[in-house]
Parts: sequence; structure tokens; C-alpha cells
Amino acid sequence: MGTRGVYVSGQGQFEVDEGAVLTLHQQLTVNGTLHKAGAGTLALGGPVAFNANTAQPTTGKNLLAVHAGMVQAIATNSLDGLTMSFDAGTSVRIDPAATGAVADCGFVAAKTATPFDFANCPNGKVPVSFALPDDYEEHKHTLTAAICTVPASTGLTPASFAVAQPSGTRTAVTARANADGTVTYLASIGAAGFTVLIR
Repeated sequence: MGTRGVYVSGQGQFEVDEGAVLTLHQQLTVNGTLHKAGAGTLALGGPVAFNANTAQPTTGKNLLAVHAGMVQAIATNSLDGLTMSFDAGTSVRIDPAATGAVADCGFVAAKTATPFDFANCPNGKVPVSFALPDDYEEHKHTLTAAICTVPASTGLTPASFAVAQPSGTRTAVTARANADGTVTYLASIGAAGFTVLIR
């Protein structure tokens, strides 16, 4: 995209085709609802602003509704202040190969007490999926990636997340308490192992 930021007033939509990644490094200003359509990935890497270009969101005008595909944070502040909802089959995409602050804490959600609209998430959980390396099916080594970092007062738990589980793998979500009073949620994926039945 160009160098100018994106402003959403009322209703706006990004549609990303399957297999494609739309990367936005510019500022995203939301004064309403941003809809994500299409089976591809929307990768956000710029800061988020809100009504009248302020840093703080207005409840009900800070919405990101993911109807298809995936959304991925490639900067810690790129989803901060948004309230996100997810249709069935969509997810937050996390990358175990991420570096820097995103690798340590995922995206930060500190500007709103409701970073997720659980009433509009599949089974009341935030869906999460891994960006897996090409050789993962062969090796299935254990990988870990940060999902998000939120104030402890948000009340999230590891059970708030549902990680997609490809065949032959196991997944888990853990919580890490940070010195500044925030909590980072991390997902891991690895080989499922096997079970021996003796009759």
C-alpha cells in the first residue's frame, strides 16, 4: 500500500484473497467497524488511532470483525484498543519466527478492557492459528509464539483461547505474569506422541 494511513468511518472492509497477505504498516484510524473478508491474511504493523485521531478508543466505534481468513499483528501496537470478533473458521495468526517485541509479547491490548467480543467468537473463545514452517509436517518440533499481552484485570485465562490443532499435533496455551502487572498468553504446538493400547 502507499504511505498514507487508512481511516475507517462507520463501516469499512479489507478483502484479502486466499493465499494472499495484505500488509499495512501505516496508521489505522477506526471510528466504527473494520470488517475483514476473504480467506487471506490481513497483517497490521502500524499504530491504531480512533475517533478524531485520538489514542483512546470509543466503545462501539473500535471494532474489528473478522469474517474470513486471518488477522496478524506484526507490531505490538497494531491491534491495541480494538475489540475483535471472529466468525467460525477465522483466527488470530501467530508466527513462531517473529522477532523483537512481537516475539516476546505478541500484540498489546491495553487501551480497552474488552479486546475480544467473546459473544461473537466460536464457542466463546478466541481462535488462534500458527504460521508453520514448510518442513513442519516432517519434523513436528515444538514451537511457541506469543498471542497477546493484556492487563491482569482483563480477566482472560488460557481457556479464553482455542488453538487450531493440525493432525498429529498437540497444542497448549500458557500465561506468563509480567512485572508491570500485565499477563502474556503464549501458545505452543508439538507432536502429539502416541498411545499404546494393551488388550
